[in-house]
Amino acid sequence: MGWFKWRPSCWPKSQRAAPASKKPYGNSWFPPRGLFKTSLEMQYAALADLHATVVDTTAADEKKLEAEFNKLKNLLAPGDDHLDSVIDEVLSLRTQTRWSALLHAVAVYHYLECEVVLLMRWRFSAMPEKEADMLIRQVHQWDRLKDLTKVYLGTQLSTLTSFTTVDELRCVANAAKHTAGLISKDLANRKGKTWKEGEPIDPTKLNLPAYRDAAVAFLSDLVQKAEAGVTKEFGAPPAS
Repeated sequence: MGWFKWRPSCWPKSQRAAPASKKPYGNSWFPPRGLFKTSLEMQYAALADLHATVVDTTAADEKKLEAEFNKLKNLLAPGDDHLDSVIDEVLSLRTQTRWSALLHAVAVYHYLECEVVLLMRWRFSAMPEKEADMLIRQVHQWDRLKDLTKVYLGTQLSTLTSFTTVDELRCVANAAKHTAGLISKDLANRKGKTWKEGEPIDPTKLNLPAYRDAAVAFLSDLVQKAEAGVTKEFGAPPAS
């Protein structure tokens, strides 16, 4: 299917009909934004606890290895196999800590995407299933998601709360998945950052709590503006 046939603004108006009104939300087109917000916050709380456990455990293990290294370096010659094995274990732990942060960012963005998919499924609920599924698949492509929100929700993605931070999160997640955790061109070109393309992403530069907070604010604003945009185009939903 070519781009022209896919592009939602090119679709007949009948294929951009109002969503079906579903109980128990008959007084609004979408579920309350608090439901989306709470769902995402619960997932992020569990994710944060898991990440904290990994960080604390690896830090404790590295401290033990550091103490062992300081003890052995005065007893063994440089290059000794046992001494080298301790160094290797420390490096392995640091790699684990780095990837824990990167995969945390991947999960934060993934959970956000899942909530956006749920929102868009409500928007497309009056469409034939085949057409709705085809559009849902585009949610995972940032540029096409911009088109979908503009055409079907009546809002610009770039105007949403914390858009810039969420866009950075998206780039970090994509770098972790597609460039082995190396700084991508998109990340290197971000304003106010000192990242150099091709270098490993430094986990200390990833503000994971800020990413989580930004994603929640972004989703909450999207749901609110989706309700306003659809209501503006179609009026209030029919009475249940």
